[in-house]
Amino acid sequence: IELATEEPKDGELSLVSGWGQTQNEEESRDLLRAVIVPIVDRNRCGEAYRVDFETLPESMICAGDWEEGGRDACYGDSGGPLVVDGKLAGIVSTGDGCAKPGAPGIYANVVTVREWIREVSGV
Repeated sequence: IELATEEPKDGELSLVSGWGQTQNEEESRDLLRAVIVPIVDRNRCGEAYRVDFETLPESMICAGDWEEGGRDACYGDSGGPLVVDGKLAGIVSTGDGCAKPGAPGIYANVVTVREWIREVSGV
């Protein structure tokens, strides 16, 4: 998969996939699942995680259904891809539980580690 060269914009749709749980209490599955989630503005996401970060670092991006919740990566999905326009834009990292309204998932920002990925993988 091609690596993103630009950080995704607020509201842009992304696809996250993995074999993790679909709810906080559920066991991981042996079935790959995917869900479409919108990118969440860095400042808005930083507000949700103010206890953890004074400001959300450039090395992170957020995605999730801010208003409704219900769509997110979950436990067991860490390390999985966040794809925007067919390019790897993020890597599942952390969040506050799974799919909570107002608590989007946090992803490693591939744009900030692109060169390292290329050096290590040769991609």
